[in-house]
Amino acid sequence: MTTEGLELVPPEPRPPSQGEAEARADPALRERILQRFTQWLDQALEAEAPPPGIASELLATDEPGSPAPDLHSLFSALTVLAQEVKLQGRAFQNLYDALAREEKERASAAEQARRGRHELLELLLDVRDRLERGLAAVSAQNERLRQLPARSGFFGFLGLSDARVPPLLEAAFALARGYELSLERLNEGLRRLHVEEIAAQGRPFDPYLMKAVGVVETSDSPQGSVVEVCRPGYRVAGELFRVAEVRVASASSANNPGGPA
Repeated sequence: MTTEGLELVPPEPRPPSQGEAEARADPALRERILQRFTQWLDQALEAEAPPPGIASELLATDEPGSPAPDLHSLFSALTVLAQEVKLQGRAFQNLYDALAREEKERASAAEQARRGRHELLELLLDVRDRLERGLAAVSAQNERLRQLPARSGFFGFLGLSDARVPPLLEAAFALARGYELSLERLNEGLRRLHVEEIAAQGRPFDPYLMKAVGVVETSDSPQGSVVEVCRPGYRVAGELFRVAEVRVASASSANNPGGPA
């Protein structure tokens, strides 16, 4: 677009405002306005205060007068930062997985130890039951042997001379004493493992601690009480480990009006 053939008309001058007229008429007012503008410009050009929470060392890494980074440098720095965050996240995940595996292995080892302890206690208690049954049998046999010499000709009937009878009796009594010592040593070890036998003989039947394996009709014991312990029960550290198998007293048919005649 050209201006050939067009007449250029200069703009009409704008009449000064009241303030401009006063500023031109009063040099002191003009000087104060220039000072305020200079102060505002100096404040606007001052260095911006660092954001709160950022250490001053991080803001002072650049040397004074160093050129501002370009867009490519900023993008490269962000890429490196993203890779570092990714590596840190991967390292954290590996650490978490390692701790989880360790916790799982620890729980598995604790479970195996618990099972091993349970099996060991089962074995020890089975040995204790056998020792008690053996001691009861030997003690009953020795009690009968103590009464045999009073019967005339009993050992002679067996082909034993009087000289051989005392050593045989001593051996039988020593066997009973061996059972007692073994049982005492085993009971001491079980006490160290916090094992205690459940008292059941003569007690009222407790379905939580006992299991009835038979009923005995008798009038010598209260109905519902335990008259015989077939297999002892045990607690370990206060918790039930094995219930006691017992026989329970029941009223005899002779004393039961509702029973058969």
